[in-house]
Amino acid sequence: MLTLAIETSGFQGSIALLENELCLEERPLELGRQHGQTLLPEIQTLFRTHSRSPRHCGLVAVSVGPGSYTGLRVGVVCAKTLAWGARCRLVGVETLLAIAAQIPSSESEVVVISDAQRESVYLGRYARTINSGMRQVAPISVMSLSELAGQLTPTDLVCGPGLPKLTAATPATFRTLSPEFQLPRAAMVGQLARRELAAGHEDSPMTLSPLYLRQSSAETQWDKLHGPAGG
Repeated sequence: MLTLAIETSGFQGSIALLENELCLEERPLELGRQHGQTLLPEIQTLFRTHSRSPRHCGLVAVSVGPGSYTGLRVGVVCAKTLAWGARCRLVGVETLLAIAAQIPSSESEVVVISDAQRESVYLGRYARTINSGMRQVAPISVMSLSELAGQLTPTDLVCGPGLPKLTAATPATFRTLSPEFQLPRAAMVGQLARRELAAGHEDSPMTLSPLYLRQSSAETQWDKLHGPAGG
């Protein structure tokens, strides 16, 4: 089965094309603030390079967050549109889980963080299962940098795109991994989506939405000026 995987949760994203378990190619995306202008042309080029088209896809996998509001919205809308148009399956994958799944097999637990702005991070805790996969051991939360720093111990393994923000803000000691383990990768998003589909889990193009755990800065400012919507 051909799988297109999309990861746009941050300014550095990626796309990948997988044939069954084999990753045909993974391409980095320098998204910046031009998510919508960059993503579709890159996907078209990826398909052409491998003499494929969206109609060959059996599955579209997409990272659903938490992460950048704009990036997630563009990635999810693109994935839903492609899955609908190609009449193929669709599976959303939590971004922090995709990062956790990339850590070395010698590690049994990991704390994954991404930037939530306003001196805080999105945080997920994961542990390795008996079949070597990673499972979430607590709901994803939003936590201040100071609160997280107070909870970490020297034996804790921390990774994710929020790591530079944490290390710059606190002298707390904890273990980290090399840079290649810090960002979510489309290839892993595709692999996790395939496993979810094999387990009987899939999403609808009509209802899949990004995982937003808090309002964007623009929404917060609007509420300050005008009051909550519907209030």
